Amino acid sequence: MKTQKQLILNYLKQGKSISQRKAIAYFNIIRLSAVIYDLKKDGYEFEKINKKNVFYSGSYSEYKLKIK
Repeated sequence: MKTQKQLILNYLKQGKSISQRKAIAYFNIIRLSAVIYDLKKDGYEFEKINKKNVFYSGSYSEYKLKIK
């Protein structure tokens, strides 16, 4: 069984971005920010994209892996 870090990292390595909503829907991961934090400690770098919420007020973040 893959860890949450492995699931998110494999997804991001495909060139995709991930938000909290996608993390819940695709992987049942509730605390995406904790997984991103752990991946940063492992040396991975991310681009954080702030997006405006279309359906509700406010905004949300998407993370994309920076390719070195």
